[in-house]
Amino acid sequence: MADNLPAQVQLASLLAESGRLEEAANMFDSFEELATSASGVVLPISVVLQASWLDSALGDNNRVERRCSRHLEELQKASTQAMLATVPFSMPTPQFLGESNIWPATQTLVASRTLNETAAEIAVLQWTLAMAHIEGGKCVEAVAMLKDLVEAYPESSFRPLVKVWLKAMTGEEITDQPPELDRGILFNDDSDMIDRVKLAAEAAAAAAAEEKAKASEDGAAASGKPADGESGVGTPANDKPADADRPKN
Repeated sequence: MADNLPAQVQLASLLAESGRLEEAANMFDSFEELATSASGVVLPISVVLQASWLDSALGDNNRVERRCSRHLEELQKASTQAMLATVPFSMPTPQFLGESNIWPATQTLVASRTLNETAAEIAVLQWTLAMAHIEGGKCVEAVAMLKDLVEAYPESSFRPLVKVWLKAMTGEEITDQPPELDRGILFNDDSDMIDRVKLAAEAAAAAAAEEKAKASEDGAAASGKPADGESGVGTPANDKPADADRPKN
């Protein structure tokens, strides 16, 4: 078990659940030391949160602040480096990569993780740190951290909780939804779209019929023939005298 980190984490969790908080806290501290001393060892966010909750249960809010602040810095630094490592100017020229050019897929994968998974981890650490500030009586720092959370991640699931705490501590209110997602800003009311399309089609059909009738009248006037629907007044057949008007021999 000494070389099995997941097994040690499970043991520490069992110790905490059984009430042996000091022993569990010492084990979590050893995990932190291992991650600090060994290169390439990154503690899962779940381990960091369990250790922080245990510190809060022991009343050591200063340790929670140190732990969360350190991991926040590491996450923000790692996400920035990951994004910069895949931009075009730091990668080989795409024209020389041939069929193995997978830069778009790599960039999409890294951006997706940074915007989703890493953002969620940073948000939960910021929330935990803010609660530690409140428990320690550092309300100014707590308010600043809560504001940073909703400004950096406005769609975070912690937004309703942040709204409650900001209202309680400062009297400041924030919206339930981010401003850019308010109703009526991104979407227009198209409930009458079918009626408007129908009216436009009827108007176009009436205009086409009127134009056709006018063209028919103009063509008839130019050729001397009656337009559609008109009688043949003035034609040679009508000018022929009737039999009663012919002179008798």
